[in-house]
Amino acid sequence: MSKVHHKISQCYLEAQFKLIEQCLDLVFQNMAFTNWALLDFPDHTNVGDSAIWLGTLRLLTRRLGGTPTIVSRHREFPNSLGRLSSNEVIIFSGGGNFGDLWSGYWQNRVKVLKSFPYRKIVQMPQSIYFSNLTDSAFVETQRAVSSHRDFTLLVRDLVSLDFAKKHFDCPSYLCPDSAFGLGALPKIGDASCEVLGLLRSDKEKNLLGNFSSFKSLSSEETDWVSINNFGSKRLKVCRRMYPWLARMGPVGMVTLERAFAHQAGSELNRGVGILSRGKVVITDRLHGHIICCLMGSPHVVLDNIYGKVTNYLASFPDHGLTFLASSLSDAFSIAHNMLLEQ
Repeated sequence: MSKVHHKISQCYLEAQFKLIEQCLDLVFQNMAFTNWALLDFPDHTNVGDSAIWLGTLRLLTRRLGGTPTIVSRHREFPNSLGRLSSNEVIIFSGGGNFGDLWSGYWQNRVKVLKSFPYRKIVQMPQSIYFSNLTDSAFVETQRAVSSHRDFTLLVRDLVSLDFAKKHFDCPSYLCPDSAFGLGALPKIGDASCEVLGLLRSDKEKNLLGNFSSFKSLSSEETDWVSINNFGSKRLKVCRRMYPWLARMGPVGMVTLERAFAHQAGSELNRGVGILSRGKVVITDRLHGHIICCLMGSPHVVLDNIYGKVTNYLASFPDHGLTFLASSLSDAFSIAHNMLLEQ
C-alpha cells in the first residue's frame, strides 16, 4: 500500500469511527448499561455479517461496559430476554436484512418488539429494502415499530434514512456500518493474482457477464459464502447445546458469547485472506468494500440488486480508495489502470 493510500485509509477509518461514536452517544444519551443483550449472531458463512458482529461487540463493549449478558443466533427468538431487568437494553446486530429479501429476520425482529414493548431496543446500522409495501413483512414491521415505546433505528445510508423517516414511527439516525468498529486490518499473505473478483452468488447478485472472459489480466473469481461444513468444532457443539446453554443463565451465555466471537473471528480472517489474494479487488459485496477500506486496499465496486453498495458509497464516500464501476467490463478497465499505477 502506498503512503498516499495509507493516509487516505487512516483518515477515513478515523472519521467513520468518530461518526459511529457520536451516533451511539446520541442513542444512549450518556447512559451506561451493566447488562445488555445482542441478538442476531450470523450463524452462516457471510463474512460481512461476522465483521459486523465483531465490530458491534467492540463498539458496545467500549460504550456500554462489559460483554453482552445475553446473545442469540439470527432467526432465533431468545427466550432468555425475560431475565433482563427493565433498565437494560436489547440490541439487534446490523446488516442488510431489514426488509423482505431475507426471510426469518423480520419475523424474529417483529416478535421481539411485540414481546418487549416497554424495553429500550436499538437496531444497529441496517440497509432497508422492502420490495412490496403491502405484504406482511412491511405491514407487520411497521406496526410493531409504531406500537413500541422505545425503539431506535440506525441506518447506514441516506436512502434508508429517508425511507425510515417516511414509514416508521421511531427515532432514526444515519450511522456508518458497525464493521468500522474493528479498526484497521492487516493483509494476510501475498497477492496471488492481479485481479480478485469477490462477487455475489446469491439472490442479491446484479451482474451480467462472465468474469473469466476477461483474460488480459490474471484473475480469480470467488464468493465468501460458498463453502461447506461451516463452523468451528466449538460452535458446532454450541449449536447442539444451545437450548440447554440458554437455560443455564449467565454461565451458559458466557460460553455462547465466546463461541460466537471465536467463530466470527475465524470468518473475518478467512475474508481478509480472500481479499488479500488480489493486487486489485473487484466486488459487489458491501463488506468486500468495507473490509478493503479497513485493509487500506484500493478496489473497484459494483452494485447489488437494490443499490445497497452505491447508496452506502454516496452516504460515506472515501475519496481515494474506492472506484465505482457500471459493469464488469468497466471494472476490469479501472482495475487495469490501477495496476499500471502501482
